[in-house]
Amino acid sequence: MMKKKYILKNKKRFLIAIFLVLSVIISTTLLVTKRPEGKGDIEFEQVVIHHGDTLWDIAVEKTDGTMDIRKVVYEIKKFNNLETADLYVGQVVKIPSF
Repeated sequence: MMKKKYILKNKKRFLIAIFLVLSVIISTTLLVTKRPEGKGDIEFEQVVIHHGDTLWDIAVEKTDGTMDIRKVVYEIKKFNNLETADLYVGQVVKIPSF
């Protein structure tokens, strides 16, 4: 039984095809292994929630007064994956540094 021998008729087309395949593989790998943005590089402080604490009060306390408090509350909610501003006693909330 004889093996088939493949003959390369167009070397340039073959090299372009190999380059494209490798580019797709590398791009896919980079996209899949990409770190999630945000939480990895941001410094934060953890706050334990006590009776009567609100996100608004925490935002006022943790900023220097130059930022819009509504935006700070929004960022805290986004950073902690909170859908509402409801807090519970004993809950730990991460406050990004502003």
